[in-house]
Amino acid sequence: GSRLPIVIVPGGGLFADHVRETQTRMDFSDTAAHAMAILAMEQFGHVILDRDERLTPARSLDEIGRALEA
Repeated sequence: GSRLPIVIVPGGGLFADHVRETQTRMDFSDTAAHAMAILAMEQFGHVILDRDERLTPARSLDEIGRALEA
């Protein structure tokens, strides 16, 4: 079959769930929770990367373009 390139943009998964639970218990701001949720997305991205050696991390449109050209 043909191989098409894909781009995976991870959500925060269980890491973001933990941020929401912790925000309720520790009563920190939505601003802090949002920043932590963005970090949770990166953490979950590392989990996804670890699952398949064919994956290449990219953090910007330029990096995505370079990865797709490789």
